[in-house]
Amino acid sequence: AGYPESSDLRAAGVRCYAGFPLIAQGRLLGTLAVATRRTDRFQQGDVELIQTVCDQLAVQLARAEAEVERERAQQALARRTSHTQC
Repeated sequence: AGYPESSDLRAAGVRCYAGFPLIAQGRLLGTLAVATRRTDRFQQGDVELIQTVCDQLAVQLARAEAEVERERAQQALARRTSHTQC
């Protein structure tokens, strides 16, 4: 969908907006956008907490992707073996 326009964010009362990378196994899986109406900047502790959450989320996303891929491969193998049986 893309990033919201800064004028839209300001109209919604957002004072601070940041995007945090979701990286697992050296691969960028996406970003998590965080916004606040309370302050003009995130404190270092906030940034560290959000990044920790993002790191954990990225690991779980990578695991979910791997599970989906494993299931697809298993289904493909089952289709191939069902066609070769007599």
